[in-house]
Parts: sequence; structure tokens; C-alpha cells
Amino acid sequence: MIFAAGAKGDGELVESLEKISDFLSGIGRDDLLQEVLGLKRKLLEEEFQIVVIGEFKRGKSTLVNALVGEPVLPMSVVPLTSVVTLVRGEKSSSAYVEFLDGRKESVSLDKIPDFITEENNPENKKGVDRVVVSTSSPFLSGGTLLVDTPGVGSIYRHNTEVAQRYLPQADAMILVLTVDPPISRSELEFLHSAKRWAKRLYIVLNKVDYISATELEKSLQFTREALRQSLGNGDISIFPVSAKRGLESKEAGNSKAWKESGMESLERTLKYLVVGEKRRLLSELVEDRAERLLGNLRLEIMLEIGTLTKTMQDIENQGASFKLILETARRKRYEFLKLYQAELKDHVFGMREGLYEYVRDQTREMMDRLKVIYQGIRHEPSSDVRAKLNKFFLNAAEESFLGYLEKEELHWVAVFQGITERYLENVTGMLNKALEEARVAAQIKHEVLHKPALTVSPPTVWFVLEEVAIWVKGFLPVPTLRMFKPVFFKTLERQVAEAMDVNAGRLCFDYETRIEETADEARKIVDNFFESSLSALEKAVLAVETRKMLTQDEVQEKEKILRARLKTIEEISTGAHFSYCL
Repeated sequence: MIFAAGAKGDGELVESLEKISDFLSGIGRDDLLQEVLGLKRKLLEEEFQIVVIGEFKRGKSTLVNALVGEPVLPMSVVPLTSVVTLVRGEKSSSAYVEFLDGRKESVSLDKIPDFITEENNPENKKGVDRVVVSTSSPFLSGGTLLVDTPGVGSIYRHNTEVAQRYLPQADAMILVLTVDPPISRSELEFLHSAKRWAKRLYIVLNKVDYISATELEKSLQFTREALRQSLGNGDISIFPVSAKRGLESKEAGNSKAWKESGMESLERTLKYLVVGEKRRLLSELVEDRAERLLGNLRLEIMLEIGTLTKTMQDIENQGASFKLILETARRKRYEFLKLYQAELKDHVFGMREGLYEYVRDQTREMMDRLKVIYQGIRHEPSSDVRAKLNKFFLNAAEESFLGYLEKEELHWVAVFQGITERYLENVTGMLNKALEEARVAAQIKHEVLHKPALTVSPPTVWFVLEEVAIWVKGFLPVPTLRMFKPVFFKTLERQVAEAMDVNAGRLCFDYETRIEETADEARKIVDNFFESSLSALEKAVLAVETRKMLTQDEVQEKEKILRARLKTIEEISTGAHFSYCL
């Protein structure tokens, strides 16, 4: 810990935050100042954010409503929430919208969907930062907030990005899963990020009322095993609930149904958190985040001092070294990206080849079945024969494609995840090497980077069969086809093959489109990780360029200022009494 004595008392920690604020204000670091002021406010107001995360359609909004005890948030079966919504406790119900441009607007509760739903605010065109809802729920007393985040993995990419950006603000997290579909890779990745930020993490398995007790036990075992393999935890607590039934029972005042819904156990655990553990956890959270801020600032200053304490030749060499490291890192990132894209292209090509081979086999099987069916209906009127053969084909084609997807989609997802993980590992390894070289040059201890959670959902295929007829009116009348049966069957086979190819093409195009969208999400995460990891090195390069233009007296004065700032950081970190030398 930077704060030497471990977790401080609240008063001592507030004093340290005030010293950090004064220091940052004095050196003109308003960007960091706002963050520290937010930490101070959080500590004084005992604001504790329980953030609800998970993929879309897991029932996150319904869970929030059940805990609150009333439907303050809209609920739907479609990807709904597009912005972060905070629910806090007040004496009366109200709501206001905070916009990205800083404006605030009070709204009635029934107008909330106008700002937080995809239907009324598609892709957040209205520029909403967040919506804050107040309610008189006893659960939210004492500064506790429930935060509903957009679902990851929906067709709306910006929802995933909003959810990712909110992770660092979480004090505790509830990951909402459902019994069907089970936990996904993207949710497991979310958990890795959650472990970095949140002090407490709770797993909720929602919609248990949709399955039997036997099926529920199997679902719980599967989820526990997936979590254990991913996180390495021994005993993992999972709360099986029906948020929908919980909300209904809470509104009806039915305590028995509330207990049977599973919500009572979750509520009791969360109440212990916000009553028994909150103050201690808040102090630890604020201290950890202040420590991280000061650590990053210290690194920046030490790199800059390193440019001032060397001869001009050493400075030139160091500047050239830093530039080379940056250029090499950027070139390698580009090479890794091209490799990533090439591997994905090969994956799509392999998927396409496998699908078309399957389609050729299915076409032959369908023709065999069509010939048998035709023999049984050949004496019926031409229109009836045509209708029955077309109907059989469409049903068989849909069954064929859906069966193929059920069998192959999990394999496609696994391949995609493997390719994407290699891309992230390559970039992380390259960054560690680059930073090690830079810090050796600056004589600063190198801390190993850990790869970030790749919180992107695997590409899924939403395939809808195009109803292509294999026998249209006027194709061949029944009397004619009876005379020229070989010609008829040959022509019919060509029609079947073309119809199957049309749908195979649709499926391939859809999957390739989703691959590109999901890969673009992954690229953005890697780009942000790359740029943030090298930000200190970028500033060091700038400091080298600035150093070249300074006189010796200016160098000495600047070094004096920087060392005083470094000393101030050390004094704040150890909690010593000091006076500022800025």
C-alpha cells in the first residue's frame, strides 16, 4: 500500500485526500483533481455503488426492481437499457437526466424510457450520460446505490462499451446469469475485470422458475464449474432467483413468495454488506484508488526527472531510445492486428467451406426424400404436388440449417475466442517488453502488465431462412413431368441446390458481418489498453523534446520543482505532516 499504515481511519483518509487535492490543484492537474474530489465526496457521503452487470436479456433491470420493491425501471425481452441508470434512496420518488454536455433535466418516472431505452433513444442519440432515479426504498438507505448497466453482447455495440467504462466505478458487483443460456465467455471475462475493481462480487442465476429442480441443480453445477475453472476459486456462492416472481411478491407483500423466489437470501446478504461492511470497504476502495492515482503520477514525474539529470548526449540517446520503443511497439501492434485479421479471415473461410460441404450432402439427401414423397402424391393435382414439395423443402431446409448451427456454433465461438485471446496476449507481451526497455533506460523499476479482460461477446448467428420455392408455377406441369421424369428431377435438383446455396450464403454473410463487428470491439479494447499503457512513455518523449529547449538554469529549476513534487507525493503516501514546495 502507498499509505504506509494500511487502511486509514476515515478522518485521516479525508485529510490525505485533501492534501492530494491541494497538490494536484497547485500543479494544474485538473484531470486527476476531479477524480480525487469524487473519491472524497464518495467517502464523506458514504456512497456505495452496487453495479448490476451481465449480458442482455438476463433480467438485470427486473432484479434491480425486485431489490427496490417496485418497477422503477422499464423491463423488456429485447435489449433495452442503453445508458447507465442509478437508483438511489430518497424520501420521495423523482428522476433526472444528466447529459454528456453537462446539462441536467428533471423528468417524471414515466418518461425514463424516453432516455434509457434503445427504442426511444437509439444508440444514445440524445447524448445522455446517465439517469438518476430516486425512490423511498428502505434497501437504498445510507448512501447505497443500485446501478443498472447496458447489457453486453447485444446487437448494440455501444451498450457493451458503456458497461465496460463503468466497471472502475463499481464498489460491489452483481453478475446476473440465467439458466438458459448458461454463462458465456464474455461474462467470465467481465468477472476478471470485476475482480480488479470491486471489493465484493455476487453471482445471481436468474429465471430459475423456467426449469425443474433437477435441471436447476445441473445448471448450478455447470455454472460453478465454469466459474471455478476461470477464476480458480474454491467455494463460489451462487444465488438462484426468479427476479420476476420476487418483484411480484414484493409488490403484493407476500413474504412467503418472496422467500420462495430466492430474493430473500440475496437481499439479506446485500443488507449485511451495506450495513456491516460498507464503511470499511469504502475506506479500502478509496485508499486503493488514491494509491493507484499517486503511483501513476509518480511514474510520470520520475520519467521526466530522468530526462533532466542526464547529459545532453544521454538525453538525445534516451529520446531516440524512447521513440524507437514507441515506433517498434506501434509497428508490432499493427503486425499483430494484421495477423489477427488474417486468422479471422481463415476462420471464416473454413466455416464457409464446411458449411457448403454440408449443404451439398444435404441437397443429395433432400432429393432422395423428395423423390419418395413425389411417388406418393404424383396422381394429385399439379398445384397440390407443387405446394407439398415446396412445403417439405422449406421445413427440411430450416431443420437442416438450424441443426447445423446447433452443432457447429459452439465450435465457431471457441475458435474465435482462441484467435482473439492470442491477439491480446501478443499485444500484452509486446507492451511488457517495450515498457521494460523504457524503464531500464530511465532506471525505473518495471511492473508487469496483466492483460485486461476482453469483455466482448462471441459472435452469434441470427439465421432466418429465406423461403425460396423449388417449384414455381409454370415450372413443369404434372402431365409433362410424368413423361419426362428424369428431366424433371434433374431440374428440381438444380432448384434445390440453388435454394440451399442462397440460404448458405445468407448464413455466411451474417456470420462474417458479426465476426467483423465483434472483432472491431476487441480491437478497440486492445487499442485503449495499448494507448493507456504507453501514456507515461509518450509523456517522457515529450519531456525529452522539451528538455532540449531548456537552458541549464531552467533545467535545474524544473528538476527542483519535480523533485519537490515527488517528495510531496511520498509525504502524502506516508501520511507525514508537511508544507508544500511547488
